[in-house]
Amino acid sequence: MLGLVLIYVTLILTWFGLWLRVGDGIWWMTLLNRIVPQMFAPAPLVILLAVFGRQRRLIAVSFIPPLIFGMLFWPYLIPRFAQINGKPDLRVMTYNVL
Repeated sequence: MLGLVLIYVTLILTWFGLWLRVGDGIWWMTLLNRIVPQMFAPAPLVILLAVFGRQRRLIAVSFIPPLIFGMLFWPYLIPRFAQINGKPDLRVMTYNVL
């Protein structure tokens, strides 16, 4: 099980390094970048496996994926409250097909 933790963290770090270097420049990275939020779903399970393995280095390494997730998605995790200034706002978003 501890090998699974190391494989998972290695895959996340490999993706993150490629994403920093290439971005969406290669077609398969574009496809991979579309499923990135789902790649972080096993992170709590990985942390639990590391904690039950009782190895301090592995516990520290298992916190790398949540840190990367936090760096990438931090602006979207905190709600923004609207400012009340007395003027009504109207925002319209359209999607023109033609």
